[in-house]
Amino acid sequence: VGDSITYGFLLRGQPRKSYPDLLAEKLGSDFAVGNFGATDRTALKSGNKPYTKEKIYEKSLAFDPQIVVLMLGTNDTKAIHWDAEKYEHDLRMLVRRYKGLPHVRSIILLSPTPLFPLGERLWKLRASVLQKEVLPIVARVAAEERVRYIDMHTAFEGHHELFADGCHPNKAGAHKLAEIVAKAILQEEQREAF
Repeated sequence: VGDSITYGFLLRGQPRKSYPDLLAEKLGSDFAVGNFGATDRTALKSGNKPYTKEKIYEKSLAFDPQIVVLMLGTNDTKAIHWDAEKYEHDLRMLVRRYKGLPHVRSIILLSPTPLFPLGERLWKLRASVLQKEVLPIVARVAAEERVRYIDMHTAFEGHHELFADGCHPNKAGAHKLAEIVAKAILQEEQREAF
């Protein structure tokens, strides 16, 4: 579940080369992976394109997932959208909605990946808001809602070569995202097996 980073924007061969598709390859045939990413969407319900108002959101719920991987927050940093209190509330409500699905066993909340200067300029995104406000909120929501948290910002920090435009991962970046998420999912599966 996510925005254009999940969708696979700017990846040649998208959506077959998006990180969820690569994740499916890494996890193997025991897993059915759906891509519920939508370009330019926000966690903020007051944003101009809130994720929860999209058909893709309804499709993500109808998919009846056991594991939900969620990353929203990059588009929320735009000056026309940003409201820290509302973002925290809306992200929390989104996590709770997925937690309430009948077969969900695990939710993995990802922090957004870094923004580099080109991405800020092209898409009117704000790295300072992402670092100082979005990241702490995502970590806090994960801790308080007792869901798994993965800091993708730190994992990709300083690696501008993994991004096509300073915001969206390129092929190598999508592979790295998929590897990190696959490792987390397989660790959780092993824990449940014991």
